[in-house]
Amino acid sequence: DFVLNEGCHQNKLWQKMGYPNIVMSINFASSDFYQPDLKEKVFDALARAGLDAEWLEVELTESLALRDVNFAAAQMNKLRDLGVKLAMDDFGTGYSSLSHLQKLPITLLKLDQSFIKNIEHDNIAYEIVSAVIRIAKSKKIETIAEGIENHVQESILRMAGCDYAQGYLYGKPMPPQELEKFFERNSKK
Repeated sequence: DFVLNEGCHQNKLWQKMGYPNIVMSINFASSDFYQPDLKEKVFDALARAGLDAEWLEVELTESLALRDVNFAAAQMNKLRDLGVKLAMDDFGTGYSSLSHLQKLPITLLKLDQSFIKNIEHDNIAYEIVSAVIRIAKSKKIETIAEGIENHVQESILRMAGCDYAQGYLYGKPMPPQELEKFFERNSKK
């Protein structure tokens, strides 16, 4: 609850400060995600912060979402009704079934860094990532690659059609004040 409320509050604060609107991603643990009043908690956090739902994304690991697919889909649909984005984190590391992409109403698929770290030298990793990106695009699901550490990986993923990238190539995790400096440095480019 603290992370959800703090994330919404911080994002709204940055908007008021004039920084670019960003989507704040919050990772949910199974104990949080499987609560029956999840939609109400998310709605309350958004309302308290005054943050529009389009600027919040709930991240779930693949194993968490697949633990009870029907309940997960119902919870996700409730969050989608609020306008919240939904990301599946670490895709490809669990017991994934591509058929679940048809059932779960996700908006973003996060490609696990275990595929990305060898993508320059491992043709199978590239083929898997490319196939998942194509499938996601056919379902109108955006993709993001985790763990980008160099420009070669970035270029390969861009050619494969990946929508977004995250990793140390762009920045390391940082506290709010450092992120504000990052915004300021990069808004002048």
